[in-house]
Amino acid sequence: MSDISGTTSGINIDHTELWSLELHITGEQLKVLLYSKAQANSLITRTLALDLSTGSQLKAVEAAVYDNQLLLSEFKEVSVVVDSRHFVLLPPDFSADDAAAPDGTSSAQAALDAAFGTNGNADVECAFCQMPRCAAAVAFEAPKGLDAFLRRTFFQPRVVHRLYPLCEHFARLNEGSGMSRLHINYDPDGQTMDLAAFSHGRLAMANTFTFRSPADAAFYALHAWSSLGFDSLNDEVQITGIRTMREATAPMLRKYVSYVMPAIFPAAALRIGHDAVNAPLELILLALCE
Repeated sequence: MSDISGTTSGINIDHTELWSLELHITGEQLKVLLYSKAQANSLITRTLALDLSTGSQLKAVEAAVYDNQLLLSEFKEVSVVVDSRHFVLLPPDFSADDAAAPDGTSSAQAALDAAFGTNGNADVECAFCQMPRCAAAVAFEAPKGLDAFLRRTFFQPRVVHRLYPLCEHFARLNEGSGMSRLHINYDPDGQTMDLAAFSHGRLAMANTFTFRSPADAAFYALHAWSSLGFDSLNDEVQITGIRTMREATAPMLRKYVSYVMPAIFPAAALRIGHDAVNAPLELILLALCE
């Protein structure tokens, strides 16, 4: 059941301890996905608006959670996706818990600070997640105090960057592949795209871009394709996300790449709920990455 009513009131769940809760914190919204593997067609989604009038995204997230008491229930597991444009892809041996840098900060913090100066910004902190299927990790900026709030509010939540679901899902599909693929996901806002490129089964690049027009989006995709040296006759572009952007950019991409196609929606997601195709894709993919 998919809905954007802006509240979880009216949702009645018996035995929430058998259910999984997934959240996606964007700049202006808190997307919610609930499902239970013990119950057929259990999928429930909501989109909650964040009140940013206080000037603090953290306070807005806290208010959205506290105003929706269902989210404070005891769940089997909780996963949280965090949007952040300031991030670095790292080898898997980086950590947020070591003290590898000369000043005693972690190797993940040192990498993020080298890229964006995060350690000198009192409003943000370093967050970190491993992407095991990709043999990579991500260090990213998050609002100061967000991690502490999530960990005191939910029991052992899995906190990941927005690229995690896309990269981990397609890493599994590309494992052992003899070709290279560029995966494009267009955000419902029609202005944001995530790219994940796999060269013969291995993650070669992942990034998020903001674009003004379909032509701009196609340019970013083709620039990534060219930079990675992918084969225009034999390798593939697979597209997911908002239909208008898929339909607008596919013909542009086909001028330069022979195989441009929609990605097949994972059949396993339909076991979570018949309406899974209308749920936030990043949260559906996250559910499949358990």
